[in-house]
Amino acid sequence: MRELLRADHLDTGYDGRTVLRDVNIQALRGQTICLIGPNGAGKSTLLRTLAGMLAPVSGTVVIGGEDLRTLRPAGLARTLAVVLTEKLAVPMTTAYEVAAMGRTPHTGFFGGLRQEDHQAVQSCLAMVGAEALARRDYQSLSDGEKQKILIARALAQEPELLILDEPTSHLDIRHKVEVVRILGRLAAQRGLTVLLALHDVDLAVKSCQYVLLVKDGAVAAQGRPEDVIREDRAEER
Repeated sequence: MRELLRADHLDTGYDGRTVLRDVNIQALRGQTICLIGPNGAGKSTLLRTLAGMLAPVSGTVVIGGEDLRTLRPAGLARTLAVVLTEKLAVPMTTAYEVAAMGRTPHTGFFGGLRQEDHQAVQSCLAMVGAEALARRDYQSLSDGEKQKILIARALAQEPELLILDEPTSHLDIRHKVEVVRILGRLAAQRGLTVLLALHDVDLAVKSCQYVLLVKDGAVAAQGRPEDVIREDRAEER
């Protein structure tokens, strides 16, 4: 598998405060990578930095062979998509219309959807098993259903890298497992690189190929899920 994302000696933070130091990551195409660690450890800050939403304190992030700082917003939107924890407030909007927002990098903000755009949106809804939700009002959906639509919206951008911050938070166990299975299938079938933060360690171990443990201001361990968890538990004894 080829490299898609790399972070070298990356320090992350905000408001003049460094949260994580000397982070080194390599993400391959088609790989599913989970960030685990206690609340407040800096997982969200790291994801936002890798997505270009926060400037690095120091170090570099390279996506597709290009320094993140040199990528224009339009080009970045075609390369990566982000699903954050913030709730989306879009009254009087169907689930289909929310998913279709993901086509903006291909149509422009005021661009109308062409036939190929509608086909792309329909395909993305099918990928996440949400075709039956398309005509429903987005605000009326359950949290699990909304998460599917937000993932479909991200996929509609046709990204190479999908970054998700706690995509299973506030979901029941059935929807947690379903969302993570969808992400794993997309990585395997489409060669999509998926980088996500998960609070549920058992879910991360069962669903991700590679795990980074974030705690104490650094990436404390990274590697195969079983190795990272074993190392973390050994340190706690």
